[in-house]
Amino acid sequence: MANIDDRWTSPASGGGRQPNARHGHGLRWRARYYDGSGKQHSQHFARRIDAQQWLDSVTTAVGTGSYVDPARSKALVRTVADEWLAGKLNLKETTRVRYENALHVHVLPRWGDTPLVAIEHAAIQAWLAGLVASGQAGASVRKIHGVFSAILDLGVRDKRLPANPTKGVNLPRAKSRRRRYLTADEVELLAAEAARPPVTRAGSELEPAYAAYGLAIYVLAYCGLRWSEFAALRVEGVDLMRGRLHISESVTELNGGRLLWGETKSYESRSVPIPRFLCEELAPRLAGRSGRGLLFTTVNGEVLRNRNVRRSWFDRAVTAIGQPGLTPHELRHTAASLAERRRECQGRPTHARTRQRGDDTRHLRRSLRLRPRRGRRPARRNPLRRPRPSSRERNCCPAALKSFGQGAEPTSITGNVRFVTRARSLLPRTR
Repeated sequence: MANIDDRWTSPASGGGRQPNARHGHGLRWRARYYDGSGKQHSQHFARRIDAQQWLDSVTTAVGTGSYVDPARSKALVRTVADEWLAGKLNLKETTRVRYENALHVHVLPRWGDTPLVAIEHAAIQAWLAGLVASGQAGASVRKIHGVFSAILDLGVRDKRLPANPTKGVNLPRAKSRRRRYLTADEVELLAAEAARPPVTRAGSELEPAYAAYGLAIYVLAYCGLRWSEFAALRVEGVDLMRGRLHISESVTELNGGRLLWGETKSYESRSVPIPRFLCEELAPRLAGRSGRGLLFTTVNGEVLRNRNVRRSWFDRAVTAIGQPGLTPHELRHTAASLAERRRECQGRPTHARTRQRGDDTRHLRRSLRLRPRRGRRPARRNPLRRPRPSSRERNCCPAALKSFGQGAEPTSITGNVRFVTRARSLLPRTR
């Protein structure tokens, strides 16, 4: 229901309207409408035509579903952000922590106390440009923008915003990092360096622990596990009889050093093949150990943390073999490279998405200069094979092609070509 009232006049007793006490004071025309919940909204105008235009636009928006409640559009970004994060029931804890960091470090300090209706496209573009100027990487800026855009999308769905002002902003390019693939010889050198204790600890009781670190390099480089899966690998997950690793859980280090145990990244359990030589190396390590115990631990028997491992022995080992900056995750790429080189891709590189996307495999095959796996090879033409005439040639020139139907074979390639050329010369020319 919608109407327009004249605030300066009142109904007269004899009909018509007469001036009242408000005559000449304030705006004369009041336009009113009721939203879907039955709440009344009104606005005052000096001219009736302005009130009618405003009322028409509002009623049209209500009818088309694009109506935005002016009162709800004044909600602060901080309030909507809390509602958005609380509604993310499908997030893993690691992803939730990453979203919280983006909110509390970048989004809320700039936009937390800003009403939704006051957010402008140009202001968002200037904010993103400031993040880039402050040294934020392009990929980080894109993630921060994605969080802020998702919050404003909730405002659009709740009829608090007519459109998302973050749409269409210019984002920096995310630089792709060059992937490195170690050869089998380089993996051998890396394992030897990882198994060698530092000079300060040589000859101590820690040498067996460092020998296990060399074995860990082989597991990462030939089985292609993520670090979170490798750190959570238990003794009961190793099946030497079948030569398989059973991956069913992962452990991730959150901010503050808290460890989070849970499912794998793909939410699926899988089985990974173990090379035969690695089974022989793992057998002594499994002897006499409980099934629920971790396969690889620190010297003190604790979970291997990625940062501590790199600082303790991994960075030293990769620098010694001439690969400074190599990360444990790049050994997962190495596993794919070694599998492709051996043409034994029996489930490796254990990427659940590789066969669906295909981009990782293409990148790897370009680096290895291998022939594409998919697609049929072109048939090799036999130069001695007689070219078969078309149906048009057989129908139009039966005399010239009679010998072909009788199975007469030419004595050479040249004779075969002359035979077909003569047959085709007798065909009538077509324009």
